[in-house]
Amino acid sequence: MGVHIELTAWRQTPVLRAEGRSSSSDVLVLSSKLESIAKRSAKRVVLDLSGMLFIDSNWLGMLIGCEKIYRANGKELVFFVPPGPNRELFRDTGLERVFRFIESREELEEGEDTPCPLPPTIRS
Repeated sequence: MGVHIELTAWRQTPVLRAEGRSSSSDVLVLSSKLESIAKRSAKRVVLDLSGMLFIDSNWLGMLIGCEKIYRANGKELVFFVPPGPNRELFRDTGLERVFRFIESREELEEGEDTPCPLPPTIRS
């Protein structure tokens, strides 16, 4: 089935939305997109995993690596993962204490609003 990845912005914050079922072949695609966004001027990026049907251990490892890159560059990677099996995976692995999660897009209004140097939509 694969994963569909779309980059949009919400109130000046880049939002990378992934939908589908994770596989090892998708790890490099998402990792590359996250690293590319980290090099831009936005201080915060949201990874929206609400459309993911399944997240495997390869993805978890990649997300940990991307989180380290963001922190090293003084940026914040924020996760939107609604309650359900995927959120339980983050909780059960202890990653819920490592990553910052938001429950809704309205939570993005908290903190500094930074310009988003991205076009409105990029699809892959």
